[in-house]
Amino acid sequence: MRRLFLFMLAITASLYTTSCLVIEDTLNLNADGSGTKVTMIDLSDMLSNPMMGMALQENMKDGESEVKDSSFLLVDELAPLNPQWTAEELELVSRIKGRIFVDGEAGEGMVTSTFRFDDLSEIARVGDIIAAANQPEESEGGPQGMASGLSGAGGIFKTSFDLKKGLLSMNSSVPEDFKNPLVNEELGEEAMGMMKMMFEDAAFVYTINLPGKVKKVKGFEGHEVEGQSIVQVFDLLEMIEKPEMMTPALTGEIKFKK
Repeated sequence: MRRLFLFMLAITASLYTTSCLVIEDTLNLNADGSGTKVTMIDLSDMLSNPMMGMALQENMKDGESEVKDSSFLLVDELAPLNPQWTAEELELVSRIKGRIFVDGEAGEGMVTSTFRFDDLSEIARVGDIIAAANQPEESEGGPQGMASGLSGAGGIFKTSFDLKKGLLSMNSSVPEDFKNPLVNEELGEEAMGMMKMMFEDAAFVYTINLPGKVKKVKGFEGHEVEGQSIVQVFDLLEMIEKPEMMTPALTGEIKFKK
């Protein structure tokens, strides 16, 4: 399944086809401070491209279904490479569950990663664990890496939360060791140019779903309120190249009524 995913990205780059790639990062918060952090990478627009469809069919074996649906646990891949992990670290990483779905005929596809937390502090905690973990070289750029990297397990920014009665506070910053993933001298200028073209029209959507109606928002530059949620939409390429813009965008306070 990973080979299929990487194949699609490679074909997209080689055809210089701009696709509206959408990454949605959603925080679902319960009243007791537990919840889920879900990241969804929507590949449907890319798959709906006729040239991509033809290339996908040619890569399929005779009689093989164009529908692929599989789940994965990040811990299964990383645990053997990280024997230093404690029982607590293993348990946290085991909560990151992923799914890869591709339907070539319908032109639909997505990579989803879900992290279940009992307390908001666990989001940063699992992020630190993954950031410091030994990674399999062959998974770089693969679906597991993309999904987990953006869903609280690392990512472009580091975020801390504080939840009190009817008030959620959030503070985000860019790690000092952050490196632009689109700038890699080993790839060469041509490959980096193709990668940038792939993300030219890509969007990053950040949503916080609260356990009550939003009453007042301070900070969160560029946000919109939708009932019990605040939503922000970013240009993904700009976000990657100018990560400092995420600090005011993902920092602030939200008052809500339970």
